Amino acid sequence: MHQRTLIRKYIVEMMKENIDVGERVFTCRPSPVFLNEAPCIFVQTGSEGVEVESGDKYCAHEYEKTLTVNIDILSLESLDHLDYLGEQVENAFCYDWMLGRRYSDFDISAPTGLSRGVTLASADAYEVDTDSENTAYGQRLTYSVPYIWDNYSKDKLPTWDEYKFDIVRDVS
Repeated sequence: MHQRTLIRKYIVEMMKENIDVGERVFTCRPSPVFLNEAPCIFVQTGSEGVEVESGDKYCAHEYEKTLTVNIDILSLESLDHLDYLGEQVENAFCYDWMLGRRYSDFDISAPTGLSRGVTLASADAYEVDTDSENTAYGQRLTYSVPYIWDNYSKDKLPTWDEYKFDIVRDVS
């Protein structure tokens, strides 16, 4: 499974465990959110910067990639409630900034994880037009998630069916 997929899935589980929205943490969703689902969180991966970490044009490369992760929070209660949920998200990343604490072999004396260290890049608040008398408040927290992608350690790429099976198996 691609590192980007592992990071996204890890963050979704981290949000479900640490934010007061229950199971209402979504990734790619084909349908719109309904007001009765708020408060909720959306986790989306965006662009990815790439730099060569090691290697040259004659051998396989190891890349340092920086993935952009957007966390959108939606609340119907108030801006204060939105700030409360935003603080929970920020604290979850502060506690697990290497994206590794959930793993059974995590060692605090030598922290390692899926990332080299998550950083908050920006935070933006906005109002959502709901076509009703309710006002929905939104906040987007954008994080930079650097990680190493080694191009040479992949023995065999999985088929799409194998890849889909891994995603379903990991979710359950």
